[in-house]
Amino acid sequence: MTDEAYVTTLLTGLRAIKDFKPQLGKGKGVSLKEFQSLYAADPLYHWMGFDSELMYAAHRASGAMTSLYRNLGTGCEHLIQRILSDRLKLTAEQLKWEYVVGEEAFEGAPEPIVHPANIAEVAGAAEDIPEEPADGKAKGKKNSLDARIDLADLKSKEDADRIRKWLERLKADREVTWEPVGAVFEVRQGYKSMDAKRQAADIANAAQALARQRLPVLLIVSNQIDDNLIRRYGLSGWGILRGIIKPLPGHDDALQSTYAFLEQVVDYDLQAFFERNQKQIRQEVHSILETLLRPP
Repeated sequence: MTDEAYVTTLLTGLRAIKDFKPQLGKGKGVSLKEFQSLYAADPLYHWMGFDSELMYAAHRASGAMTSLYRNLGTGCEHLIQRILSDRLKLTAEQLKWEYVVGEEAFEGAPEPIVHPANIAEVAGAAEDIPEEPADGKAKGKKNSLDARIDLADLKSKEDADRIRKWLERLKADREVTWEPVGAVFEVRQGYKSMDAKRQAADIANAAQALARQRLPVLLIVSNQIDDNLIRRYGLSGWGILRGIIKPLPGHDDALQSTYAFLEQVVDYDLQAFFERNQKQIRQEVHSILETLLRPP
């Protein structure tokens, strides 16, 4: 039953893409009939043969590709949240981590550590980004990450011991000198983007987490991340978990491998889950791709 629920959690967003229709600048999904009517009415596109079913399929596949990756990311995020909730008995409220930019510093929190990437300056850059609410009252911008594990929320001594030992290792690896109360996680299916704004936001989020006594962790389910990003994020305070599996080097290191972290620290074997269910998952994804690429 758990596997079935987890597969559904992972694939729900992807399944919806079967109904994807290209917008073609119209602000709404365009059907094949509408597409052919629109393109046939354009002399050049008609002469070129662009008003064909294959051209529509190409537009649909091209437009859906971004959604495929984005929805896989959302599915991975929800899957990891569900695993953490189920295995560590954490409520949705306990898993949630958010902060308001520009609010007073967390009482009793240490100063952000000065890392090679100068986290103190990054934290300052993240402050004072106001919103303009309808009622005119001052308000900060709310930011959030995908999951949180605080030691104080763990009910099981065994769970708390595993998390505490892992936090001690992560603390030493990140050269942190104060005692963390937990960790916060940003979950991605992969990280191929070199978007400077996305990187700046992630680095600012790391600084805010550190200022609130929590170690930030980028949890990537695939192995798709550029080495330059690993170096930059590492220098900015992030712990980085990647989709490294056995027998590749690093599988047994819960500071490097997403699968090792989940198996050794959270007590859930995500690699075994994918191996058990890969036939169903691959069949469903094949069906989605086939639908997108086949002329209607």
